Amino acid sequence: MGQPPPVTASAADTNVPMPVRTFSLLHAPVNATLAKISSTNAAFYWRPWVDIANTTNLIALKVADNAIPGLCATQSFLVTVNPFTLPYSFSSVWSNGQFGLQVANGQTGPD
Repeated sequence: MGQPPPVTASAADTNVPMPVRTFSLLHAPVNATLAKISSTNAAFYWRPWVDIANTTNLIALKVADNAIPGLCATQSFLVTVNPFTLPYSFSSVWSNGQFGLQVANGQTGPD
């Protein structure tokens, strides 16, 4: 159902030496993940399941460092999952002993 939202998180810190940063999900739907890409970036990944269709979901991310004093920041955003639409048949053909069927996604079927 649709595409996963392409979201990356970035963090900057001017401390020398550069502190270790950790990225975490504070709030997210089931099966969402946040993967650290580098010392300054992480990628959020979530492919909604069918039962999540037609919902709005809060995602909250946190980045923190191990410096003294420690710094942290949080960011939240909403992801709206579109309503699920079933495919419908809009064209069928019988030709030379073969049956052909075209299927498309849409809000409504043919009249």
